[in-house]
Amino acid sequence: MFKTASYESFDANATVAEEIVAKVASANDAIDRLVSAGKRFDSVRAKADLHKIASKVAEITQNVDLAQPWVANDLAALSKQAAHIQGLFEPKEV
Repeated sequence: MFKTASYESFDANATVAEEIVAKVASANDAIDRLVSAGKRFDSVRAKADLHKIASKVAEITQNVDLAQPWVANDLAALSKQAAHIQGLFEPKEV
């Protein structure tokens, strides 16, 4: 049985897209802080990875109907990637 588009799907997918963008922004800021502090790592690659995630989210939000429930799977994968990168650069909570 196929699920149909709904406001609930739209709202949930839009929320996840916004959360991904926030994770990307937070990770980007953390990378900038680490670079400013003189930490040595491949910041260009890290920022490129963040850019890929942000670009995919932008493409989805611009070209796909967020009311379609199947969009949640794509956004969930991007959210997981963004959280992974954010976790690499954000301070660990004790």
